[in-house]
Amino acid sequence: MRNEEGDRLSEKYAVSVIMPAYNAEAFLPGAVESINAQDLQVKEIVIVDDGSKDQTEAVAKSLPGPIRYIRQENAGPAAARNRGIAEATGNWVAFLDSDDRWLPDRLSGCAMTIEAEPELVWACAAYKEVWPDGRERVADPSRWQHLFAGGATSFVFFDAFLTGVPLITSGMFIRRDVFEEIGTFELGMRMGEDMDLWYRIALEFPRIGFSWPATTCYMQHDASLTSSAKDYTEVILISLERHTQRIEVLEAEKFEAFEPIVRRHAQRGLQHSVAVGRPDVARKIVREYGRWLSPKSRRLGALAGMFPGVVLRNMAWFYKRFRNASKAGEVR
Repeated sequence: MRNEEGDRLSEKYAVSVIMPAYNAEAFLPGAVESINAQDLQVKEIVIVDDGSKDQTEAVAKSLPGPIRYIRQENAGPAAARNRGIAEATGNWVAFLDSDDRWLPDRLSGCAMTIEAEPELVWACAAYKEVWPDGRERVADPSRWQHLFAGGATSFVFFDAFLTGVPLITSGMFIRRDVFEEIGTFELGMRMGEDMDLWYRIALEFPRIGFSWPATTCYMQHDASLTSSAKDYTEVILISLERHTQRIEVLEAEKFEAFEPIVRRHAQRGLQHSVAVGRPDVARKIVREYGRWLSPKSRRLGALAGMFPGVVLRNMAWFYKRFRNASKAGEVR
């Protein structure tokens, strides 16, 4: 329900909601409804139709609210979000994928974190996964609640990433002039372009506000964007190349902040190469990015690179099964 506080925030935070849409006729009504229900009224909803082949245009133009509909040739979600940023007229930008939803205090929650720390230029609302049958899954805060010691409403973004804070594009809330300084989403990346941008912002603006409990609903359904193991492997290698190139030119303070992120990506890349049976990728990671791995991981990676793919997959399967059984107390 909107009130005087919501009206005050709506006037101060003129929010442009950027919504990329591709064949989204079935999802748009629910997404737009969740925006119109915000207690912080938005300035505009910029729907960027990324070359849809269904009735996305007709549905978008029929919906209530301050909608601006823009159509472009299919170029992917990064290009659609960039178009939306370029067209935005608000002083703050929020993102909502067409198949996700917001709870009514999603935007006001982010705005209140900025109110508490006016020097912040970005914030994020936590998300929960929601299934069509009503099931929900929310991240366990025990891993990262220490970041809020002393009543803090923000934390260092890289600390958040390393401790598993639930961050998602549909939860972001960013001052528009940040994009003028940092740039926008990298084109040509099938996945990971969002986190790449968050890293670039965090290197210049380390602290991010955080709104909790979760007010962003990450909807799980058959139409959600999924990726194959091959796709994800390519993303890992592209990301590692970008991150290692970036860190080499950073000044000492930023290098120190970004180093754990590069190490985490290298470690995850090695683990993924084993899980999907790609000894060639394991060898490549050890050879080209070994300096970012621990000595133990380098030895294990070199060993993994000696086995055929099917053996690696079986080893990973048995290890995962054993670990899960151990956690459940089935293996003693």
